[in-house]
Amino acid sequence: AGYAAQWGSEGRGDLRVMAGLGANAVRMYHTLGLGAKQDHGAFLDEAQSLGLNVIPGYHTEMVNEEDKCVDFDCFDAWKEATLKGFDVGFKVGGAWHPAVAVLVLLNEPDFFDNFPKCSSRGAQCRVKAVISALDGVLAAEREAGVDPGRVVLTATWSFASRTSIDGLVTGPGVFGFQDVVAAVADPSIANYTPRTASSGLREAFAKRWAHGLNTQSPWDFVDEIISKDYARFEPTPWFIGEY
Repeated sequence: AGYAAQWGSEGRGDLRVMAGLGANAVRMYHTLGLGAKQDHGAFLDEAQSLGLNVIPGYHTEMVNEEDKCVDFDCFDAWKEATLKGFDVGFKVGGAWHPAVAVLVLLNEPDFFDNFPKCSSRGAQCRVKAVISALDGVLAAEREAGVDPGRVVLTATWSFASRTSIDGLVTGPGVFGFQDVVAAVADPSIANYTPRTASSGLREAFAKRWAHGLNTQSPWDFVDEIISKDYARFEPTPWFIGEY
């Protein structure tokens, strides 16, 4: 089971150590997508037995693959990655594995702004990638008959200071929060046509979305920057994915 000698109870027992230290969640990177074939069931079972929530991440690097995310449309790539994930332990019965708490669809997609293939389109590239990835995951759940249950959806933005796609918000992290709000309300702002009905995207956002960011800044500063204007995003919660 992959690195079981490290995380498993019969080996080093990393998950047990983390739980013993008081951790309640573990974030995983590159778990879904780009040919991930290893079965994750044993890891998820172990995490569940220890009371640890698992936060799997999709492989953001899929955006750079020649045959995936063409023109930053990630619907097919993220749908396929999700369906394959269901075959390697992420699906139990008709639902996500009970240890899965949050899916990080993309990690710091704002850096797409500087990719050569983004050209001069700026925010449109990152926003199209996120909204299409969300669309793809929802489509995979429908096709596989998977009940979303408690599974939260998110994208974790960098703490760089940028301006949202609609020009309404400028600042670290919060630009991405507004990017998603704007794209769910009107996907055409990112030149994207959803395969899921717009009402389905809005429902997923309202019931399942959490805004996310990564930061190395002191908490007092982060709290001040995010909290001062967060009323505009309520009641959607937010969290720090890396600190």
